[in-house]
Amino acid sequence: MTRPLFAKNGNGWIIFLATIASCYVAFYNNFPLVYSDTGTYLDSGFKGIVPPDRPIFYGLFMRHVSLAETLWLVVLAQAWLTCWLLHRVLGIFIKGIQRNVALIGIIVLITLTTGYSYNVSILLPDIFATIGFLCLLVLLYSKELNKLQIVFVSVIFVFSISMHNSNLPIYFLLFAGLGIHLLWRRRKKKEVQMNPFRLVLASGLFGLTLLLIPAVNYSYDGEFRYSKGSHVFLFNHMIEIGAVKLYLEDNCDKNDYAICQYKDELNWNFMWDYYGPLYKTGGWEKNKEDFDAINRGIMTTPKYWPLLIQKTATYTTKQFFRFETKLQTVEINGPPHLQMERYLPNSTREYLASKQLKKEYDLFMLNRVEGVIVFLSIIICLLALILDRRFKLLHRGLKALISISLVYGAINAMVCANLSTVDDRYQNRWVWLLVVFTVLVFIDLYSKRSEIVEQWKKFHSGGIA
Repeated sequence: MTRPLFAKNGNGWIIFLATIASCYVAFYNNFPLVYSDTGTYLDSGFKGIVPPDRPIFYGLFMRHVSLAETLWLVVLAQAWLTCWLLHRVLGIFIKGIQRNVALIGIIVLITLTTGYSYNVSILLPDIFATIGFLCLLVLLYSKELNKLQIVFVSVIFVFSISMHNSNLPIYFLLFAGLGIHLLWRRRKKKEVQMNPFRLVLASGLFGLTLLLIPAVNYSYDGEFRYSKGSHVFLFNHMIEIGAVKLYLEDNCDKNDYAICQYKDELNWNFMWDYYGPLYKTGGWEKNKEDFDAINRGIMTTPKYWPLLIQKTATYTTKQFFRFETKLQTVEINGPPHLQMERYLPNSTREYLASKQLKKEYDLFMLNRVEGVIVFLSIIICLLALILDRRFKLLHRGLKALISISLVYGAINAMVCANLSTVDDRYQNRWVWLLVVFTVLVFIDLYSKRSEIVEQWKKFHSGGIA
């Protein structure tokens, strides 16, 4: 008999309880967490306008899932999707009631010790970066999905990638790496843990996303494009690393770039200073041709390559270890308060009562705990991979998931830090997954404790070379 999309046994109730626990931060705050960009997403979704610097998909998600009534439905949907996918990931290694106990235990742990609940509880698309990655893991490694569930996961995967522009280069690099790894394993005639046909499916879904984003943009504003603002983000990063200053000093006498007259005024606040050089020269759209030419010139001129390589390595490393949970200070009569009054007036009273708006939320203790537990998880995951090469004790699927997660984290850090800037949000949105895998490592090793004792005895007696 074919399994239903949503299990009719006790699993459904377990996932529901995990969903409620995941929203702890929103409940404690008295309202879902917000960011200034939340207002932009509300405008885009309710007005049907594509923002210049991001896709419209999360705005549409907020509009339709909220039913234009309450934003609580948005965070509950985010939490449910995350918990449902985590339950499927756990099913790769654990079966029966142990799987349900493990899900509840893990959700409670990461809710109390990491930024997991903050990412689930905030009205931003950040959590969909991890939801998309969980979809990929489930597609590649889960053997319990029926056809209907494969379709469901595929739809969520495409939708999640479409939420943020950074996902496109991240998944391009990730799929390239997975493809090379698969070909290498096949050439060496080594066993492959992932389902090759599912990898082809996931790659095809990514290709579909590459068409979907500009097609949806075209349906709303008549332009078949990804983003109107990518040139500004990249230019801002080039300012930050000092490359623009060098390039302008070398080329302003040969090219009549409008920004040349302000080359000594370029600073870290370039994008958001409404009285600064960007807006004095006409703004985002008017500078596109010049900024594209300057960005391209920097990246194709060998003279600047040592600087680019050094800064890329530095920013990637800094970003990988920057994962602190942060809350933005928001004000009454600013974004997103104005947008909520316009589109969701029934939510305004709750929003005004939130601890975030009243500046009553203290993250000091959480960040101290999170720093320790995430750092230990990184060390334990790396140590488990290293030791497994000798002792072969980890579940092979778990070893694969840890490896691909660390690769994903490194690519995420490289893309976000070097196409935008270093920001804790970019790592905080996924790094809690390493805590999940660390728990699975301990569960796996505990289940093999007698075998570990025997291996240890052999090792000390010289039986293992």
